[in-house]
Amino acid sequence: MPIDLLPISKLKHLDTILQTRIRQLNLIHHITKGYYRRAAANMNLCKFKDALRDFRIVMKRSPDDKDAKAKFTECEKS
Repeated sequence: MPIDLLPISKLKHLDTILQTRIRQLNLIHHITKGYYRRAAANMNLCKFKDALRDFRIVMKRSPDDKDAKAKFTECEKS
């Protein structure tokens, strides 16, 4: 059914679902940022095993993050 033919109650429901998904994605983004920051801190403390674990999580959630990939590679060499 085209969206313009949906009853108002259905449209409000879809809007609520959309807003919930946006909040969830924002939360995931912040969590990923936290993993990245913790990985960077562990790397600076020469805790490479812990840093690698967190960088793997970041790369899994954000596969296009070139900086995380570069730091992961650098960390692997150490």
